[in-house]
Amino acid sequence: MHMFHTMSIAQVNLWIIRPFLIPKSIQGTLKKLLTVSCQQERSLSSHLSTLKLKGPSQQNKFPNTEEQGGRRLHSRGNFQKILTVGVPLRSYVSQKDYQFPVVDEDELEEQYVRGSGPGGQSVNKTANCVVLKHVPTGIVVKSHESRSLDTNRRTARLKLRDKLDLLINGENSFQMMQRREETKRRIQKKKKTNEKLGLKRAFKQEMEKIKEDYCKFLMSFNTTVHNKMADRFVAKRDRFNSITFNVSDQTFASDEELIQSLEAALTEWRAGKVRGVWIKIGLQQTSLVPMLVKLGFDFHHAQPGYVMMSVWLPADEPNNLPEYANQYIGVGGFVVNSNNQVLAIQERFQSRPHWKLPGGHADKGEDIGETAKREVFEETGIECEFESILTFRHQHNYRYGCSDIYFVCVMRPRSDDVKPCQHEIAKCQWMDLDEYINHEEMSVGNRHIAQCYKDSLGHGGLAVVPSPVISFNGKVYNKMYSVQHKDKVQTNID
Repeated sequence: MHMFHTMSIAQVNLWIIRPFLIPKSIQGTLKKLLTVSCQQERSLSSHLSTLKLKGPSQQNKFPNTEEQGGRRLHSRGNFQKILTVGVPLRSYVSQKDYQFPVVDEDELEEQYVRGSGPGGQSVNKTANCVVLKHVPTGIVVKSHESRSLDTNRRTARLKLRDKLDLLINGENSFQMMQRREETKRRIQKKKKTNEKLGLKRAFKQEMEKIKEDYCKFLMSFNTTVHNKMADRFVAKRDRFNSITFNVSDQTFASDEELIQSLEAALTEWRAGKVRGVWIKIGLQQTSLVPMLVKLGFDFHHAQPGYVMMSVWLPADEPNNLPEYANQYIGVGGFVVNSNNQVLAIQERFQSRPHWKLPGGHADKGEDIGETAKREVFEETGIECEFESILTFRHQHNYRYGCSDIYFVCVMRPRSDDVKPCQHEIAKCQWMDLDEYINHEEMSVGNRHIAQCYKDSLGHGGLAVVPSPVISFNGKVYNKMYSVQHKDKVQTNID
Protein backbone atom coordinates (compact mmCIF):
# COMPACT_ATOMS: atom_id res chain seq x y z
CA MET A 1 0.00 0.00 0.00
CA HIS A 2 1.22 3.44 -0.87
CA MET A 3 2.25 5.85 1.90
CA PHE A 4 0.07 8.91 2.54
CA HIS A 5 1.53 12.25 3.67
CA THR A 6 0.24 15.47 5.23
CA MET A 7 2.15 18.65 4.24
CA SER A 8 1.60 22.33 5.05
CA ILE A 9 1.64 25.31 2.61
CA ALA A 10 5.15 26.37 3.71
CA GLN A 11 6.55 22.94 2.72
CA VAL A 12 5.62 23.16 -0.96
CA ASN A 13 6.67 26.09 -3.21
CA LEU A 14 4.15 27.57 -5.66
CA TRP A 15 1.49 24.93 -4.83
CA ILE A 16 -1.60 25.04 -2.63
CA ILE A 17 -1.61 21.84 -0.57
CA ARG A 18 -4.50 20.35 1.44
CA PRO A 19 -3.67 17.33 3.63
CA PHE A 20 -5.00 14.02 2.33
CA LEU A 21 -6.20 12.16 5.44
CA ILE A 22 -7.87 8.78 4.95
CA PRO A 23 -10.73 8.06 7.40
CA LYS A 24 -10.58 4.72 9.18
CA SER A 25 -14.00 3.81 7.82
CA ILE A 26 -12.66 3.46 4.26
CA GLN A 27 -9.09 2.31 4.85
CA GLY A 28 -10.07 -1.35 4.45
CA THR A 29 -11.77 -0.74 1.13
CA LEU A 30 -8.81 1.23 -0.22
CA LYS A 31 -6.37 -1.49 0.90
CA LYS A 32 -8.29 -4.11 -1.02
CA LEU A 33 -8.47 -1.95 -4.15
CA LEU A 34 -4.76 -1.11 -4.07
CA THR A 35 -3.70 -4.77 -3.75
CA VAL A 36 -5.67 -5.88 -6.80
CA SER A 37 -3.59 -6.18 -10.01
CA CYS A 38 -3.84 -3.23 -12.37
CA GLN A 39 -4.42 -5.62 -15.28
CA GLN A 40 -7.60 -7.08 -13.69
CA GLU A 41 -10.71 -5.94 -15.48
CA ARG A 42 -13.01 -3.80 -13.38
CA SER A 43 -16.42 -2.67 -14.38
CA LEU A 44 -17.13 1.05 -14.71
CA SER A 45 -20.06 1.04 -12.29
CA SER A 46 -18.00 -0.68 -9.58
CA HIS A 47 -15.27 1.96 -9.78
CA LEU A 48 -17.68 4.82 -9.81
CA SER A 49 -19.20 3.62 -6.57
CA THR A 50 -15.70 3.22 -5.07
CA LEU A 51 -14.66 6.74 -6.18
CA LYS A 52 -17.74 8.36 -4.57
CA LEU A 53 -16.11 8.27 -1.17
CA LYS A 54 -17.14 11.15 1.09
CA GLY A 55 -13.88 11.45 3.01
CA PRO A 56 -11.07 13.90 2.15
CA SER A 57 -8.85 13.24 -0.89
CA GLN A 58 -5.55 11.36 -0.86
CA GLN A 59 -2.00 12.45 -1.73
CA ASN A 60 0.27 9.99 -3.50
CA LYS A 61 3.86 9.83 -4.59
CA PHE A 62 4.28 9.01 -8.25
CA PRO A 63 5.17 5.30 -8.76
CA ASN A 64 8.58 4.12 -9.92
CA THR A 65 9.29 3.57 -13.60
CA GLU A 66 7.98 0.23 -14.90
CA GLU A 67 6.85 -1.45 -18.10
CA GLN A 68 3.34 -2.96 -18.19
CA GLY A 69 1.38 -4.50 -21.02
CA GLY A 70 3.64 -3.15 -23.73
CA ARG A 71 2.91 0.40 -22.60
CA ARG A 72 5.67 2.69 -21.44
CA LEU A 73 4.81 3.76 -17.87
CA HIS A 74 7.19 6.32 -16.33
CA SER A 75 7.93 7.78 -12.91
CA ARG A 76 11.27 9.22 -11.81
CA GLY A 77 12.75 7.74 -8.68
CA ASN A 78 13.72 11.14 -7.30
CA PHE A 79 10.26 12.64 -8.05
CA GLN A 80 8.87 13.15 -4.55
CA LYS A 81 6.48 16.06 -5.19
CA ILE A 82 3.00 15.78 -3.75
CA LEU A 83 -0.11 15.84 -5.95
CA THR A 84 -1.57 19.31 -5.85
CA VAL A 85 -5.14 19.82 -4.77
CA GLY A 86 -7.11 22.03 -7.15
CA VAL A 87 -6.23 23.82 -10.36
CA PRO A 88 -4.95 27.33 -9.59
CA LEU A 89 -8.09 29.00 -10.96
CA ARG A 90 -10.01 31.98 -9.69
CA SER A 91 -12.92 30.47 -7.77
CA TYR A 92 -15.53 31.41 -5.26
CA VAL A 93 -15.87 27.80 -3.99
CA SER A 94 -13.24 26.92 -1.40
CA GLN A 95 -10.97 24.08 -2.55
CA LYS A 96 -9.93 23.64 1.04
CA ASP A 97 -13.37 22.39 2.03
CA TYR A 98 -14.21 20.49 -1.17
CA GLN A 99 -13.66 16.71 -1.25
CA PHE A 100 -12.23 15.59 -4.59
CA PRO A 101 -12.29 11.92 -5.76
CA VAL A 102 -9.22 9.79 -5.00
CA VAL A 103 -6.87 9.36 -7.97
CA ASP A 104 -5.23 5.92 -7.69
CA GLU A 105 -1.82 5.72 -9.41
CA ASP A 106 -2.33 1.99 -10.00
CA GLU A 107 -5.28 2.78 -12.25
CA LEU A 108 -3.32 5.18 -14.46
CA GLU A 109 -1.51 4.61 -17.74
CA GLU A 110 1.02 7.32 -18.44
CA GLN A 111 2.85 8.01 -21.69
CA TYR A 112 5.45 10.61 -22.64
CA VAL A 113 5.29 11.76 -26.23
CA ARG A 114 6.75 14.56 -28.27
CA GLY A 115 4.92 17.82 -28.21
CA SER A 116 4.32 20.49 -30.84
CA GLY A 117 4.23 24.24 -31.11
CA PRO A 118 6.76 26.98 -30.35
CA GLY A 119 9.84 26.13 -28.30
CA GLY A 120 12.27 24.56 -30.77
CA GLN A 121 14.04 21.33 -29.98
CA SER A 122 13.06 21.56 -26.30
CA VAL A 123 9.50 20.85 -27.48
CA ASN A 124 9.58 19.12 -30.84
CA LYS A 125 12.38 16.61 -30.11
CA THR A 126 11.80 15.96 -26.42
CA ALA A 127 9.19 13.59 -25.01
CA ASN A 128 7.86 15.96 -22.39
CA CYS A 129 4.16 15.87 -23.35
CA VAL A 130 2.23 13.73 -20.84
CA VAL A 131 -0.73 11.56 -21.92
CA LEU A 132 -2.56 10.17 -18.91
CA LYS A 133 -5.36 7.59 -19.07
CA HIS A 134 -7.64 6.47 -16.29
CA VAL A 135 -8.18 2.79 -17.16
CA PRO A 136 -11.48 2.13 -15.30
CA THR A 137 -13.33 5.08 -16.86
CA GLY A 138 -11.37 5.46 -20.10
CA ILE A 139 -10.76 9.16 -19.47
CA VAL A 140 -7.67 10.45 -21.29
CA VAL A 141 -6.02 13.80 -20.64
CA LYS A 142 -3.03 15.44 -22.26
CA SER A 143 -0.73 18.04 -20.72
CA HIS A 144 1.92 20.05 -22.55
CA GLU A 145 1.65 23.45 -20.84
CA SER A 146 5.35 23.54 -19.92
CA ARG A 147 8.72 22.29 -21.14
CA SER A 148 9.18 20.66 -17.72
CA LEU A 149 8.09 17.04 -17.64
CA ASP A 150 7.45 17.17 -13.89
CA THR A 151 5.16 20.17 -14.28
CA ASN A 152 3.23 18.50 -17.10
CA ARG A 153 2.79 15.34 -14.98
CA ARG A 154 1.29 17.37 -12.16
CA THR A 155 -0.98 19.26 -14.54
CA ALA A 156 -2.17 16.04 -16.19
CA ARG A 157 -3.20 14.57 -12.84
CA LEU A 158 -5.05 17.74 -11.93
CA LYS A 159 -6.95 17.65 -15.23
CA LEU A 160 -7.78 13.98 -14.71
CA ARG A 161 -8.96 14.63 -11.16
CA ASP A 162 -11.29 17.40 -12.35
CA LYS A 163 -12.74 15.22 -15.12
CA LEU A 164 -13.36 12.39 -12.65
CA ASP A 165 -15.02 14.85 -10.30
CA LEU A 166 -17.29 16.05 -13.11
CA LEU A 167 -18.13 12.49 -14.16
CA ILE A 168 -18.92 11.30 -10.64
CA ASN A 169 -20.57 14.34 -9.03
CA GLY A 170 -22.10 16.02 -12.07
CA GLU A 171 -23.87 19.23 -11.04
CA ASN A 172 -22.30 18.98 -7.59
CA SER A 173 -18.73 18.90 -8.92
CA PHE A 174 -16.22 21.60 -8.17
CA GLN A 175 -16.27 22.97 -11.75
CA MET A 176 -20.06 23.21 -11.85
CA MET A 177 -20.14 24.97 -8.47
CA GLN A 178 -17.55 27.39 -9.82
CA ARG A 179 -19.68 28.07 -12.88
CA ARG A 180 -22.75 28.70 -10.76
CA GLU A 181 -20.80 31.14 -8.57
CA GLU A 182 -19.45 32.94 -11.65
CA THR A 183 -22.96 33.12 -13.13
CA LYS A 184 -24.30 34.53 -9.87
CA ARG A 185 -21.49 37.08 -9.77
CA ARG A 186 -22.15 38.16 -13.36
CA ILE A 187 -25.85 38.58 -12.60
CA GLN A 188 -25.07 40.73 -9.54
CA LYS A 189 -22.57 42.77 -11.56
CA LYS A 190 -25.11 43.29 -14.32
CA LYS A 191 -27.69 44.33 -11.73
CA LYS A 192 -25.32 46.95 -10.27
CA THR A 193 -24.46 48.15 -13.78
CA ASN A 194 -28.15 48.56 -14.59
CA GLU A 195 -28.67 50.47 -11.34
CA LYS A 196 -25.81 52.84 -12.22
CA LEU A 197 -27.21 53.31 -15.71
CA GLY A 198 -30.60 54.09 -14.20
CA LEU A 199 -29.05 56.73 -11.96
CA LYS A 200 -27.19 58.23 -14.92
CA ARG A 201 -30.40 58.36 -16.96
CA ALA A 202 -32.23 60.02 -14.08
CA PHE A 203 -29.40 62.53 -13.67
CA LYS A 204 -29.40 63.26 -17.41
CA GLN A 205 -33.16 63.78 -17.39
CA GLU A 206 -32.85 66.12 -14.40
CA MET A 207 -30.11 68.10 -16.15
CA GLU A 208 -32.25 68.35 -19.27
CA LYS A 209 -35.10 69.67 -17.15
CA ILE A 210 -32.79 72.24 -15.53
CA LYS A 211 -31.53 73.25 -18.96
CA GLU A 212 -35.09 73.65 -20.21
CA ASP A 213 -36.02 75.78 -17.19
CA TYR A 214 -32.91 77.90 -17.71
CA CYS A 215 -33.82 78.44 -21.36
CA LYS A 216 -37.27 79.54 -20.27
CA PHE A 217 -35.66 81.95 -17.82
CA LEU A 218 -33.46 83.37 -20.58
CA MET A 219 -36.48 83.81 -22.81
CA SER A 220 -38.22 85.60 -19.98
CA PHE A 221 -35.11 87.73 -19.45
CA ASN A 222 -34.97 88.61 -23.12
CA THR A 223 -38.66 89.53 -23.04
CA THR A 224 -38.00 91.81 -20.05
CA VAL A 225 -34.59 93.34 -20.79
CA HIS A 226 -34.65 93.37 -24.57
CA ASN A 227 -38.19 94.61 -24.91
CA LYS A 228 -38.90 97.83 -26.73
CA MET A 229 -36.42 100.55 -25.61
CA ALA A 230 -34.64 98.27 -23.12
CA ASP A 231 -33.38 96.03 -25.90
CA ARG A 232 -31.18 98.85 -27.18
CA PHE A 233 -28.91 98.60 -24.12
CA VAL A 234 -26.00 96.15 -23.87
CA ALA A 235 -26.69 95.11 -20.28
CA LYS A 236 -26.14 92.22 -17.87
CA ARG A 237 -28.43 90.90 -15.17
CA ASP A 238 -26.87 89.76 -11.87
CA ARG A 239 -28.17 87.19 -9.38
CA PHE A 240 -29.93 89.94 -7.41
CA ASN A 241 -32.10 90.75 -10.45
CA SER A 242 -30.34 94.05 -11.14
CA ILE A 243 -29.16 95.50 -14.45
CA THR A 244 -25.58 96.71 -15.02
CA PHE A 245 -24.18 98.40 -18.12
CA ASN A 246 -21.20 100.47 -19.14
CA VAL A 247 -21.81 103.67 -21.06
CA SER A 248 -18.75 102.92 -23.20
CA ASP A 249 -20.45 99.75 -24.56
CA GLN A 250 -23.53 101.58 -25.86
CA THR A 251 -24.02 102.73 -29.47
CA PHE A 252 -26.30 105.74 -29.15
CA ALA A 253 -25.68 108.69 -31.45
CA SER A 254 -25.74 111.29 -28.65
CA ASP A 255 -26.06 111.72 -24.91
CA GLU A 256 -29.61 113.00 -25.34
CA GLU A 257 -30.63 109.86 -27.25
CA LEU A 258 -29.10 107.68 -24.53
CA ILE A 259 -30.97 109.53 -21.77
CA GLN A 260 -34.30 109.38 -23.63
CA SER A 261 -33.88 105.63 -24.26
CA LEU A 262 -32.83 105.07 -20.64
CA GLU A 263 -35.88 106.91 -19.31
CA ALA A 264 -38.16 104.61 -21.32
CA ALA A 265 -36.13 101.55 -20.38
CA LEU A 266 -36.44 102.34 -16.65
CA THR A 267 -40.23 102.22 -16.98
CA GLU A 268 -40.01 98.82 -18.70
CA TRP A 269 -37.55 97.48 -16.11
CA ARG A 270 -39.82 98.55 -13.27
CA ALA A 271 -42.69 96.69 -14.90
CA GLY A 272 -40.41 93.66 -15.28
CA LYS A 273 -39.59 93.66 -11.53
CA VAL A 274 -35.96 94.65 -12.05
CA ARG A 275 -34.68 95.79 -8.65
CA GLY A 276 -31.75 98.09 -9.43
CA VAL A 277 -29.74 99.64 -12.26
CA TRP A 278 -25.99 100.28 -12.22
CA ILE A 279 -24.26 102.59 -14.71
CA LYS A 280 -20.47 102.78 -15.09
CA ILE A 281 -19.41 106.19 -16.44
CA GLY A 282 -15.92 106.83 -17.73
CA LEU A 283 -14.08 110.14 -17.67
CA GLN A 284 -15.16 110.86 -21.25
CA GLN A 285 -18.88 110.52 -20.39
CA THR A 286 -19.07 112.64 -17.23
CA SER A 287 -21.42 115.05 -19.02
CA LEU A 288 -24.13 112.45 -18.44
CA VAL A 289 -23.95 112.79 -14.65
CA PRO A 290 -26.38 115.75 -14.26
CA MET A 291 -28.89 114.10 -16.61
CA LEU A 292 -28.68 110.79 -14.72
CA VAL A 293 -29.25 112.59 -11.43
CA LYS A 294 -32.56 113.92 -12.83
CA LEU A 295 -33.58 110.30 -13.55
CA GLY A 296 -32.98 109.36 -9.91
CA PHE A 297 -29.44 108.04 -10.09
CA ASP A 298 -26.96 108.72 -7.29
CA PHE A 299 -23.22 108.16 -6.84
CA HIS A 300 -22.28 104.76 -5.49
CA HIS A 301 -18.48 104.90 -5.64
CA ALA A 302 -15.63 106.28 -7.70
CA GLN A 303 -12.25 104.88 -8.73
CA PRO A 304 -9.50 106.32 -10.94
CA GLY A 305 -10.97 106.46 -14.44
CA TYR A 306 -14.68 105.98 -13.70
CA VAL A 307 -17.62 106.69 -11.42
CA MET A 308 -20.43 104.21 -10.66
CA MET A 309 -24.01 105.48 -10.28
CA SER A 310 -27.06 103.45 -9.25
CA VAL A 311 -30.83 103.71 -8.77
CA TRP A 312 -33.24 101.54 -6.77
CA LEU A 313 -36.43 100.83 -8.77
CA PRO A 314 -39.04 99.21 -6.40
CA ALA A 315 -41.12 101.93 -4.72
CA ASP A 316 -42.55 99.61 -2.06
CA GLU A 317 -39.22 98.17 -0.81
CA PRO A 318 -36.25 99.75 0.99
CA ASN A 319 -33.03 100.18 -0.97
CA ASN A 320 -31.05 96.93 -0.66
CA LEU A 321 -28.23 97.75 -3.04
CA PRO A 322 -24.93 96.88 -1.30
CA GLU A 323 -22.90 99.79 0.01
CA TYR A 324 -19.35 100.31 -1.25
CA ALA A 325 -16.32 99.42 0.90
CA ASN A 326 -16.18 101.60 4.02
CA GLN A 327 -13.20 100.22 5.97
CA TYR A 328 -9.49 101.03 5.81
CA ILE A 329 -6.90 98.37 6.67
CA GLY A 330 -3.76 99.64 8.40
CA VAL A 331 -0.79 97.53 9.53
CA GLY A 332 2.00 98.33 11.98
CA GLY A 333 5.19 96.34 12.46
CA PHE A 334 6.20 95.56 16.06
CA VAL A 335 9.82 94.68 15.19
CA VAL A 336 11.75 92.99 18.02
CA ASN A 337 15.41 91.98 17.65
CA SER A 338 17.43 89.32 19.49
CA ASN A 339 18.25 91.83 22.28
CA ASN A 340 14.55 92.27 23.04
CA GLN A 341 14.64 95.80 21.60
CA VAL A 342 11.75 97.40 19.72
CA LEU A 343 12.14 99.43 16.52
CA ALA A 344 10.58 102.90 17.01
CA ILE A 345 10.21 105.84 14.62
CA GLN A 346 9.18 109.48 14.59
CA GLU A 347 7.55 110.85 11.44
CA ARG A 348 8.64 114.11 9.82
CA PHE A 349 5.10 115.42 9.55
CA GLN A 350 3.34 115.25 12.94
CA SER A 351 1.34 117.54 15.22
CA ARG A 352 3.63 116.86 18.19
CA PRO A 353 6.77 114.73 18.68
CA HIS A 354 5.97 111.13 19.65
CA TRP A 355 7.36 107.66 19.03
CA LYS A 356 5.34 105.06 17.11
CA LEU A 357 5.62 101.85 15.11
CA PRO A 358 6.50 101.79 11.41
CA GLY A 359 3.47 100.95 9.27
CA GLY A 360 0.83 102.14 6.82
CA HIS A 361 -2.24 101.20 4.76
CA ALA A 362 -2.56 97.85 2.98
CA ASP A 363 -2.62 97.94 -0.81
CA LYS A 364 -5.33 96.22 -2.83
CA GLY A 365 -4.78 92.44 -2.86
CA GLU A 366 -2.01 92.58 -0.22
CA ASP A 367 -1.93 90.29 2.82
CA ILE A 368 -1.48 91.70 6.31
CA GLY A 369 1.97 90.18 6.78
CA GLU A 370 3.14 91.43 3.39
CA THR A 371 1.96 94.96 4.23
CA ALA A 372 3.94 94.92 7.48
CA LYS A 373 7.11 93.74 5.71
CA ARG A 374 6.76 96.35 2.96
CA GLU A 375 6.03 99.29 5.30
CA VAL A 376 8.86 98.47 7.72
CA PHE A 377 11.35 98.20 4.85
CA GLU A 378 10.17 101.41 3.16
CA GLU A 379 10.38 103.48 6.37
CA THR A 380 13.42 101.96 8.13
CA GLY A 381 15.35 99.97 5.49
CA ILE A 382 15.15 96.80 7.61
CA GLU A 383 13.98 93.52 6.06
CA CYS A 384 11.77 91.49 8.40
CA GLU A 385 9.88 88.21 8.60
CA PHE A 386 6.26 88.05 9.72
CA GLU A 387 5.70 86.00 12.89
CA SER A 388 2.16 86.61 14.19
CA ILE A 389 -0.59 89.16 14.82
CA LEU A 390 -0.18 90.72 18.24
CA THR A 391 -3.34 92.81 18.46
CA PHE A 392 -5.68 94.99 16.36
CA ARG A 393 -7.70 98.17 16.85
CA HIS A 394 -11.04 99.10 15.25
CA GLN A 395 -11.58 102.86 14.92
CA HIS A 396 -14.56 104.74 13.45
CA ASN A 397 -14.81 108.15 11.75
CA TYR A 398 -11.22 107.76 10.59
CA ARG A 399 -11.07 109.34 7.14
CA TYR A 400 -13.92 110.45 4.88
CA GLY A 401 -16.34 108.95 7.38
CA CYS A 402 -14.87 105.46 6.99
CA SER A 403 -13.70 103.13 9.74
CA ASP A 404 -10.17 101.82 10.20
CA ILE A 405 -8.91 98.40 11.30
CA TYR A 406 -5.28 98.61 12.45
CA PHE A 407 -3.35 95.32 12.83
CA VAL A 408 -0.08 95.12 14.80
CA CYS A 409 2.22 92.30 13.64
CA VAL A 410 5.19 90.84 15.50
CA MET A 411 8.15 90.96 13.11
CA ARG A 412 11.68 89.53 13.34
CA PRO A 413 14.47 91.57 11.65
CA ARG A 414 17.15 90.03 9.47
CA SER A 415 19.59 92.72 10.58
CA ASP A 416 19.78 95.67 13.01
CA ASP A 417 21.15 98.21 10.48
CA VAL A 418 18.71 101.12 10.32
CA LYS A 419 18.39 103.12 7.09
CA PRO A 420 15.40 105.44 7.58
CA CYS A 421 13.54 107.04 4.69
CA GLN A 422 14.61 110.70 4.52
CA HIS A 423 11.30 111.81 3.04
CA GLU A 424 9.01 110.36 5.73
CA ILE A 425 11.01 109.56 8.88
CA ALA A 426 12.65 112.10 11.24
CA LYS A 427 14.09 109.63 13.77
CA CYS A 428 14.51 105.85 13.91
CA GLN A 429 16.16 103.80 16.67
CA TRP A 430 16.05 100.60 18.73
CA MET A 431 14.59 100.88 22.25
CA ASP A 432 14.61 98.42 25.12
CA LEU A 433 11.13 97.02 25.69
CA ASP A 434 10.74 98.60 29.15
CA GLU A 435 12.12 101.90 27.88
CA TYR A 436 9.58 101.84 25.05
CA ILE A 437 6.73 101.25 27.51
CA ASN A 438 7.80 103.99 29.94
CA HIS A 439 8.96 106.64 27.43
CA GLU A 440 7.34 110.04 28.04
CA GLU A 441 6.83 110.61 24.28
CA MET A 442 4.92 107.35 23.86
CA SER A 443 1.14 107.32 23.32
CA VAL A 444 -1.19 105.30 25.50
CA GLY A 445 -2.06 103.06 22.55
CA ASN A 446 1.57 102.21 21.77
CA ARG A 447 2.29 101.52 25.46
CA HIS A 448 -0.64 99.12 25.47
CA ILE A 449 0.70 97.34 22.37
CA ALA A 450 4.16 96.90 23.93
CA GLN A 451 2.61 95.66 27.18
CA CYS A 452 0.58 93.09 25.20
CA TYR A 453 3.79 91.78 23.67
CA LYS A 454 5.50 91.59 27.05
CA ASP A 455 2.55 89.67 28.50
CA SER A 456 2.50 87.29 25.51
CA LEU A 457 6.03 86.08 26.31
CA GLY A 458 4.58 84.01 29.14
CA HIS A 459 1.90 82.32 27.01
CA GLY A 460 4.03 79.34 26.06
CA GLY A 461 4.40 80.19 22.36
CA LEU A 462 0.69 80.80 21.63
CA ALA A 463 -0.01 83.49 19.03
CA VAL A 464 -2.51 84.57 16.37
CA VAL A 465 -1.11 83.09 13.16
CA PRO A 466 -2.52 82.32 9.69
CA SER A 467 -3.54 78.93 8.28
CA PRO A 468 -4.50 78.12 4.66
CA VAL A 469 -8.25 77.52 4.22
CA ILE A 470 -9.87 76.77 0.85
CA SER A 471 -12.35 79.37 -0.41
CA PHE A 472 -16.10 78.80 -0.85
CA ASN A 473 -15.78 78.22 -4.61
CA GLY A 474 -12.74 75.95 -4.12
CA LYS A 475 -10.48 78.01 -6.38
CA VAL A 476 -8.04 79.73 -4.00
CA TYR A 477 -6.69 79.42 -0.47
CA ASN A 478 -7.36 82.23 2.00
CA LYS A 479 -5.47 82.98 5.20
CA MET A 480 -7.50 82.25 8.31
CA TYR A 481 -5.99 83.73 11.50
CA SER A 482 -6.41 81.90 14.80
CA VAL A 483 -4.64 81.27 18.11
CA GLN A 484 -2.11 78.47 17.65
CA HIS A 485 1.31 77.41 18.83
CA LYS A 486 3.92 79.22 16.77
CA ASP A 487 6.13 76.13 16.43
CA LYS A 488 3.32 74.12 14.77
CA VAL A 489 2.14 76.67 12.26
CA GLN A 490 1.93 75.66 8.59
CA THR A 491 4.11 78.19 6.81
CA ASN A 492 3.43 77.30 3.16
CA ILE A 493 0.27 79.35 2.70
CA ASP A 494 1.11 81.49 -0.30
